[in-house]
Amino acid sequence: MRMIAKFAKTGPARYVSQLDLLRAVQRAIRRSGLPVKYSSGFNPHQVIAFASAASVGLASEAEWMDVALCSDVSETVFFDALAPQMPPGLTLMEAHAVEDRYPALMSITAYADYLFTLSLSLPIAETDARDRLESLLAAPILAVKKGKAGPKEVDLRAFIASLDVASCIGDAVEVRGRLVHAPSGALNPELLLPKLTECLDADPARHHEILRTAFWIQNGEERAPLWCANPTTCRN
Repeated sequence: MRMIAKFAKTGPARYVSQLDLLRAVQRAIRRSGLPVKYSSGFNPHQVIAFASAASVGLASEAEWMDVALCSDVSETVFFDALAPQMPPGLTLMEAHAVEDRYPALMSITAYADYLFTLSLSLPIAETDARDRLESLLAAPILAVKKGKAGPKEVDLRAFIASLDVASCIGDAVEVRGRLVHAPSGALNPELLLPKLTECLDADPARHHEILRTAFWIQNGEERAPLWCANPTTCRN
């Protein structure tokens, strides 16, 4: 069986690299005593996979890992055994049992939700902020993306499902964004941040935050959590 587990990565843990994150989770699982499955071969390792590698420095309330187990364990037992073993900044939030044939998480992700918190140069009304976002979405949003083949200009608009104002208080505005995050392509939120900064006249000299808040799959016409790729798996 496999366990699909959700955890948060906050505080200093946001600066942990993906390799160090894997090592931290492996150590936590060893301490938990859970019957984790190991790969075969000369150098066996725990069979663990992540839905997506978050950029170093990106805080998240919605990281997902896929842990293969060599014997059946209930969701409650898995959670209660692993949660206290997770290091500071990595907080276990949910655990969902799935069958061995369940698809790999990276193959089924469709969207990721983010919360952008920007410090403004001058306060603006919420209606003004919303109008500015609508204007931003009404035209191509061009940015230079670095890849293996070199810099390339891309239209970020094609990767934005929605943008909306979550709150606008004083000189701070929070923007909710649902961005495409699929095997065929994904938008790094750090590429969008400068466009939001310019659109909302945020202060470029001040620090702005990005928080990943959710991952989604496309289940027919509906969006669903990563552990709901079929109706029999999604139990609540």
